Amino acid sequence: MGITHLGLNKHRLGFQALEGGPSFDDFVAGDVPDRDVLGNKQTKIPTGASFNKIKKDLRGLGLHTVCEEARCPNIGDCWGGGKEGMTAEEGKRGATATIMLMGDTCTRGCRFCSVKTSKAPPPLDPHEPENTAEAISRWGLGYIVMTSVDRDDLADGGARHKTAASCSPYSRSHAALALSGHILGSSDDQLSLCHR
Repeated sequence: MGITHLGLNKHRLGFQALEGGPSFDDFVAGDVPDRDVLGNKQTKIPTGASFNKIKKDLRGLGLHTVCEEARCPNIGDCWGGGKEGMTAEEGKRGATATIMLMGDTCTRGCRFCSVKTSKAPPPLDPHEPENTAEAISRWGLGYIVMTSVDRDDLADGGARHKTAASCSPYSRSHAALALSGHILGSSDDQLSLCHR
């Protein structure tokens, strides 16, 4: 009874809030003033030296990011270094990129994710480890995250692709985080990720 009573009170409060607003006739007549519904929630078109450099390098090195593949609306903030009014060096140190390893196509089809899927994705790029290391050394960002698509088409799930280990010497000057999938649940393959 108490739960139902609380639910009814919330329901009534919602209707009370609507009572002071425009009526249906106001909408039909066009007498409702325009309101900025999103306000400051809108994202700006990404720009800036850091953003443009990261994008150009990604294309040139054949790399992918979760930022782009998942269509993240905050890409400009991360790649650009965040706040306006920062110097170029402050922006560079504040910038973050999340590199997606093993290509841009996942073997899973999670409904919440925008990453491309295929049961037979393209083969792994043998140059991805050194290209990722090169990108990290070029950018000099304050923070790098490496994650990966799931590759259930590979016997080891991609555990021996070794991109994170290749980047280790280049990532000593800034923070780096490597996130991996569960590699088909194989403890041997999971351990191989930890060994350089």
